[in-house]
Amino acid sequence: INGSTLIRRCKSDESVRQFLEDIFPVEKSGSGGRLSLSDRLWLGREAQGVFRDLSRPVSSSMLKSELTYGEFPWDFSSKMIAKCIEMKGSGVNELTFLDIGSGVGRLVLGQSIRHDWKACIGVEVVESLHRISSEYSEEFKNMTCPVKFYLGDVFDTEDDKKLEGFTWGEVDIAFCYCSTWSAKSNELNELSFLLARMLKRGAHVLTTDKTLVSEPGAWEFKLVASESGENPETGGKSKIFAW
Repeated sequence: INGSTLIRRCKSDESVRQFLEDIFPVEKSGSGGRLSLSDRLWLGREAQGVFRDLSRPVSSSMLKSELTYGEFPWDFSSKMIAKCIEMKGSGVNELTFLDIGSGVGRLVLGQSIRHDWKACIGVEVVESLHRISSEYSEEFKNMTCPVKFYLGDVFDTEDDKKLEGFTWGEVDIAFCYCSTWSAKSNELNELSFLLARMLKRGAHVLTTDKTLVSEPGAWEFKLVASESGENPETGGKSKIFAW
């Protein structure tokens, strides 16, 4: 099956999920040499200095540093992203999607097939994961929208540390799988400050299990939707907050 035919068929959440399960398989055997889920998790955890115990759910107690790698359930994330598209009130072909901590590019590639975005962008700080996402981007470069992956830390916003070519002002909807991030009282203070400074007014942000915070007189993040759903990686459920 050629790429253009595949893309035309992958327009529902179910068909995109099937496509993602093929190129990001759980098991390596019979998958054309593609990395298994345990391989992908190990790459992320190794980069962050986390011991390997794939039988346990990801939790903050396992971390030696703030971040770790995970893959959020496709259907749940896609449903909430679609809600934000609807709330924007403009054509999706006028909108740019960003995944903060894009890993191997699973969510970005899925969204680039699911909707005809103006662009889909991923930013990842771990080089080994970024390299895989770039390889997949090249393999499926006939996607229905432009796809771009950047290597770097979104928190490095000083002039000499900016992600080359990346522009915060173009982002309309951003997703962040932040369930395992360290945060006081489940509040994302550092991320809130960053997004308040860098995103344009009216942009939507989706966070998982943790909330953005507002600073009276400086900026405000208004909660417009929230929903709970299944997430095996957190040991049961997660909640997505839409801002």
